[in-house]
Amino acid sequence: MRDFANDVVVITGAGSGIGRALAKEFAAGGAELALADVNAAAVEETRSLLGNAKAGIYVCDVGDAAAVEAFAR
Repeated sequence: MRDFANDVVVITGAGSGIGRALAKEFAAGGAELALADVNAAAVEETRSLLGNAKAGIYVCDVGDAAAVEAFAR
């Protein structure tokens, strides 16, 4: 994997499955993460699995355009 230090990676669906796996991989590569999921507890759990990685967590339903716009801000 390439070095992702100094990069910010946004992952939706980060509470489980592919989103969680991506969060782990990018964290291992040194990225700063913005993790979003509709399930607050699940995205919190993902964050807890990342050790000292820089990661912000957000509750966002990507089916709601206004919520996505707010998340982007």
